[in-house]
Amino acid sequence: MLTVAGLEVGYGGPPVLAGVDLEVADGQVVALLGPRGSGKTTLARALTGVVRPRAGTITFDGRRLDRLSPRAIVKAGVVGVPQGRRIFPGLTVLDNLRVGALPRGRQGASGVDWALGLFPGLRTQAYRPAGALPVGEQQVLALARALVSRPKLLVVDELSAGVSPALAVQLFDVLRGLSLAGVSMLVIDQFVNLANGVADLAIVVENSRVCVCSAPARLGLADVSWQSTHPGGGDPASRSKGAPQ
Repeated sequence: MLTVAGLEVGYGGPPVLAGVDLEVADGQVVALLGPRGSGKTTLARALTGVVRPRAGTITFDGRRLDRLSPRAIVKAGVVGVPQGRRIFPGLTVLDNLRVGALPRGRQGASGVDWALGLFPGLRTQAYRPAGALPVGEQQVLALARALVSRPKLLVVDELSAGVSPALAVQLFDVLRGLSLAGVSMLVIDQFVNLANGVADLAIVVENSRVCVCSAPARLGLADVSWQSTHPGGGDPASRSKGAPQ
C-alpha cells in the first residue's frame, strides 16, 4: 500500500531524514518510534505533503505522493492527525469536521455524522468554537476531523500529547477499532506501550535513518530506552520527564 524508498527530507540545512525505506501494507499498523528530534514528525509531514522531500519516493497504491499537494494526498486516501492538533479554533466543532469532509464532496456529510456518532461528546458541543474546547477534547476533534474523510491510511503524530492518561488510552482504543476495521496506520507516539499495543510492526528511527524494524514484542529495552511506558502500562517510577501526570 505505502512504500517509502530512499527518502531524504530537510529544512534547508543538513537532512533530518536520509535514505529512509519503509512500507505499510494494506490493513497493517506500523509504530514509528524514536527519540526526540529523530525525524518522526518530519516523516509524517512528508507523507502528508506538508514538506517536499529532497530525494526518494513516496508511493501509495501505485501512485507517487511526493509530487502531490496535501489536498490531493487526502483525496488519494492518506490523512494525517498532526502533532499539536492544528484545528481551526475560530470555527465551530461541526465546521471543523466539515472542513475535513471537503475532499469527499457530497459524500462528506455521512462521514461527519459517522464521526459524531463515534465521539458523542463532540456532538453535544457541535456549535461551540473549537478553540474553547479543553485541550483533550481538541485532540479528539483532530482525530475525528481526520476520520471524516474515511482514510485508507491514517498518519497519527503524538495523539497522546497534552491529554490525560485515561483519554490517551481511550483514543488508542479508537485506533485499535480502526485497525480491526482494516484501516492502515502509521502511529507516532511518545508512549511505546500505546503505540506498540496497536501495531503489527515497530520501526525505530535514529540518527536520520531506520535502525530497527521488528515485531513490537521483540523490541529490546536498548531499542526504546528513550521512550516512556505511560499511560496505561509500565512501572510508574520509570515515567519520563515529559509524560503527562
